[in-house]
Amino acid sequence: MNNKPKQKLGFLLGTFDPIHNGHIHILEMVKSYLELDTALLVPLHDAPHKDNSIVATPKERVLMCELACHSLALETSSLIVDHKISGYSLELISLIRKQYPTEKLFYILGSDVFASILKWSSLSEMISMVEFCVVLRNHDALKEMLVIKKELENRNAKVHICEFPIKEISSSYIKANFMSHENIKELIPPSVEKYIKKHLLYQVKKLN
Repeated sequence: MNNKPKQKLGFLLGTFDPIHNGHIHILEMVKSYLELDTALLVPLHDAPHKDNSIVATPKERVLMCELACHSLALETSSLIVDHKISGYSLELISLIRKQYPTEKLFYILGSDVFASILKWSSLSEMISMVEFCVVLRNHDALKEMLVIKKELENRNAKVHICEFPIKEISSSYIKANFMSHENIKELIPPSVEKYIKKHLLYQVKKLN
């Protein structure tokens, strides 16, 4: 009988257009809080509910995530981009579960997303595959998150609420202001900034 504990893997989904220090901070903090063995950035293939705002290709976004993780204890998965799965869906979570069949999976999501989780049509199936790790964006949301957590636990879900200071950084702000170099260097990893400049991403003509 194998009593070896399961490896703990947490994953953060996002368009990461571009990846920035706020994303990195969240993943590092959750990795430490939950004592994860593996912490993954998982770029989405497209941008659901963002009105086609992506200007970097899926491949470019994966590469930027890989650059950002290079010297950190974090990893990047191109799984969703490789399979061209659109949006957030049960298919997406199922694919991650299939890729990591023996790991204990932690789905990292913001409190803004978690607020609507009880409306998800595939919630029951998702509960059977992952544990939820909710990152509070502000303390005022804690009461609401605890109510939702209790309801989910009544459905046999496992929910972890992480409360720590969040670096409020906007990818949209970075894209809009990259050419002016105003307050950008402190917001993205140097390797990502270098890649953006080399490949002329987020130029004004691309944003029009």
